[in-house]
Amino acid sequence: MSDKLKSIIIRYHEVEKYIAFGSEVNQETLETIELGKRIYQIFNQTVSELFTYEQEVAILALVISKKILSWDVEQMHELRQQLVLYVKENPQRLKEIIEVEYTDNTESQIDDYISGFISLPTTLKPKIKEAATEAEKETIIDVLKGNPQDAIIGNLKK
Repeated sequence: MSDKLKSIIIRYHEVEKYIAFGSEVNQETLETIELGKRIYQIFNQTVSELFTYEQEVAILALVISKKILSWDVEQMHELRQQLVLYVKENPQRLKEIIEVEYTDNTESQIDDYISGFISLPTTLKPKIKEAATEAEKETIIDVLKGNPQDAIIGNLKK
């Protein structure tokens, strides 16, 4: 799981550099950007916040499965708090999964555990995302490229 996380973070940083050169952004690249933002937010913790091994595995699983993309970046802190509490209150099943030898079925079992958390009525619901207009997408791309002036002028013309 840590190798997958490392791969996602590396790709996120590559995409950031790529965008700086003014390149077009496709859907896969946008997903990488959004996933990277969420990774940094969900792992942003204070010195006093210490997670157990099981809690770290649960957070990693939420990221690796890309289920984290359902929530806005602003929701990451609260989502992490709820997930950590869920693992604290329901540790046994996850411990049983991760304490045995890793098999092809292990990731599937961890994914089921995370799905159980997501399906709880008390779990933070994702904000409903409205489809971005073409002008909004162009504005975001111009800002990421470092051309906020172009973003403003371009949208005034539309």
